[in-house]
This record gives sequence, structure tokens and C-alpha cells, in this order.
Amino acid sequence: MSAGPLGSRHAGHSDSVGAFVIQAHMVGMFAPSLFSGWLNTALGPRRNAVLGAALLATGALVGAVHTGVAAFVVALSLIGVGWNFLYVAGSTFVVRCYPPHAGGRVQAAVEGGTGVFLTASSFVSGYLFTTLGWQILNTLAALPPLLLCLWLSTAPRGAGPGEKTD
Repeated sequence: MSAGPLGSRHAGHSDSVGAFVIQAHMVGMFAPSLFSGWLNTALGPRRNAVLGAALLATGALVGAVHTGVAAFVVALSLIGVGWNFLYVAGSTFVVRCYPPHAGGRVQAAVEGGTGVFLTASSFVSGYLFTTLGWQILNTLAALPPLLLCLWLSTAPRGAGPGEKTD
């Protein structure tokens, strides 16, 4: 999200385009919450995580291939929706991993860790953008969600996070 406006500006787009790109990203992050819980229940958290990771990776690859205004909007929107689906699936996995009496402390630790990671990655993304460029940054950003897709798609049931073998 931090590198989006930088990449847009570097590609020669106006500040208003950069602002619109981030607005589209934010809508992608939060608007799916109207149905992502239902989707997570219907598909199951594993499939929902695969879908989210696939959308996130697709967005990153769109960003790596194209630098037009439409590509920025599509890329950052897909990354936002992918993030939403992964967040909902990940929250489900966390709830399933621990007994109910430990849930409050575990959720607090996970949310705190997520906040620290997001803050650090925000700072690092700006640095990586200036050193590697938009295309390489997006290509590298596509790798973790692609690996997550591969792992969740091929791991046997019960091997995923928070999954029981029963």
C-alpha cells in the first residue's frame, strides 16, 4: 500500500491518480467484509486462504507487468481483496488453534504482531521500491502468496494451520 502511490508517481501519473489507487485499494481491503465471512464459511478457511493468496499474487503480478492507471487500480484492488480474504481465513485458523479460554490472549498477541509486521513492511516497501523498482518489488511480492497457495493446495487435510485431522 505504501509503495502504490510511489509507483504511480514514478510511472508518471498525477497525485490524484495515486490517491485514487489507494482509495481503490482501501475499498478492496474492507468492502469484501460484507461477504467474506460468509464466503469463508461456505468455502472453508483453507480454500478462502487459497483464493485470497491467488488474488493477492495476481494483483502483484499485474503490477509487475503493467504501469498504466488501470493496471495500478486493478493491481492494488486485487491486493486489497486478497488481503481481506487472507485476514478472515487467518483469523479462523487462529481461533481453531487454541482452546477458548486462551482466545483473548492469543488474539491480542496475533493482532499486535500483525500491527508490528504491517508497520515494518510499510517502511520496508518504500525502501525496496527505491532500490529495486516497481516491477521487481511486485514480482517479489507475488512469491509468498504463490508459495502459500502451493502449500495450502497440496498439504494433506490436517496439515494446514488450525486444521484438525478428525
